[in-house]
Amino acid sequence: FPYTTLFRSALRWAAAETRSALPVAAVADLRLAGTVACAALGVLFCLLGGGFFLAGPKAALFVSGFGTLPPSERAWYDTAALSRDYARRFLGWGVLLLAGAGASALWSGWAALPALAVWQVLFWRQVHWDPERAFERYDLKQK
Repeated sequence: FPYTTLFRSALRWAAAETRSALPVAAVADLRLAGTVACAALGVLFCLLGGGFFLAGPKAALFVSGFGTLPPSERAWYDTAALSRDYARRFLGWGVLLLAGAGASALWSGWAALPALAVWQVLFWRQVHWDPERAFERYDLKQK
């Protein structure tokens, strides 16, 4: 089959380009895994960010912990700023991960790791277990 020889030569080229001591198939698998992981997450976060931008203040109900607050407490917060910040956050993560996918596909499978590591740091810096602390920036009483 002529495609198998073309595929094998492409794998040899990929291994030579990365100057890796790993077997040719392992380099191709690593490149594919990094590309797919970053691309899938990047597209997901870009779609979420676009959805938050389009939905406006109504999207705040989808923020973890905010939708479970009673409606009387939800009125205390600036839902437009909340959904806008989450839209920007999701789009930022999406662009970062799509850049990692591109670097992984074009350069090396290891390029996905820094993108995923930076995303993890950004993600965990913005996670709060206390809802009051999580939404204190958007409190209308403080403004």
